[in-house]
Amino acid sequence: DKYWLPDGTLDYHGIEIDQRNDLITPLDKFDENDIVIVSDLDEVPNIEFIPRLKEDLEHSICARLNADTFYYNLSIRQILEPKFPPWNCVCAVKLKTARTHTLQWARREAPDIGYWRSAWHLTYFMSPELIKLKMESFSHCGDANEYYTNQERIKKMIDSGMDVYERPIDKIGRAHV
Repeated sequence: DKYWLPDGTLDYHGIEIDQRNDLITPLDKFDENDIVIVSDLDEVPNIEFIPRLKEDLEHSICARLNADTFYYNLSIRQILEPKFPPWNCVCAVKLKTARTHTLQWARREAPDIGYWRSAWHLTYFMSPELIKLKMESFSHCGDANEYYTNQERIKKMIDSGMDVYERPIDKIGRAHV
């Protein structure tokens, strides 16, 4: 009952948030000063920044790894402009901070203190069939109407270098990441 909204639909974001916050439970055996990096599976931290994270977390509550966003493959990257700033949902905190706040806080509400180009957001690196399934299965599934999930349309978006929601992205050739 907790996840049903008044209009009779599921609160997919609430489910996702609770799942993320419940990830703290298996971390009980770790030291409070151990570092937790909070990210989704398609958000990949650059390991070269790990030493810097450790150093900065000695005097900061968090550190963000700002990411270039790539669509479908490493040849299509999102245009950086004010309405589409760098993806900054990868966040590192000490375990004691994650326990005091939450893992969701680290992902979405922690201060935006971080490093540019220190991670990669690799979104929709899959076939049109799997993109459709993803759109119908994850917390943003309110956007999964017939228009957006049409596989022929998705294939056209990939071929034309547009994201599935028709926001501008930039073809850049093979990127040096």
